[in-house]
Amino acid sequence: MTSMPDQFGDDAIVFDAPGTTAKVWIDKDGPYADVDNNYDKSFDSLADLVKWLNKNDYEYSGIDDRN
Repeated sequence: MTSMPDQFGDDAIVFDAPGTTAKVWIDKDGPYADVDNNYDKSFDSLADLVKWLNKNDYEYSGIDDRN
């Protein structure tokens, strides 16, 4: 279990799915994912983030230093 890192922190939660990686944190507008350093996705709530992660078969991989 971990807390959700914020946009000003150095960490992100990493989720992997076949062929893709998402780094997740909370930004000023809510939950946020950086997918493969290729595109960004914002969510209205943590529940929406969880639904998206599950729908796309993401699994928790660990914590990453964004710096």
